[in-house]
Amino acid sequence: MRRDLFGGAMSIDLCDDMVDVSEIRQVPDNQEVFVSTNSDDSVIIEILEGVDEADGFDALRFHYAQVADLNDDPDSGIQRTQAVAIASQPGTAFLAEGRQHAANTAPTFCSR
Repeated sequence: MRRDLFGGAMSIDLCDDMVDVSEIRQVPDNQEVFVSTNSDDSVIIEILEGVDEADGFDALRFHYAQVADLNDDPDSGIQRTQAVAIASQPGTAFLAEGRQHAANTAPTFCSR
């Protein structure tokens, strides 16, 4: 199923079981987040700040490593990277596909 991202600026094809998390809870403006109704899989599309890395792929690895560190996942890894021309304006988007374990902690509630 084709889903518009960031107000229609781009789109992605996802499986039919992927649900837009922004319909359930607040998602930051620089992210689009989808979760599967049939598994623990999720897809996160994030627009990131520029960094002082040698090229787009180095910047991609830098950001991915930062998230892995925040998730305390030393075994994470990028399986595939790709550079994609942006048709509507000059520039290139750099995409990464990888696996990472993110802790799913239950919310804590205050009782009085």
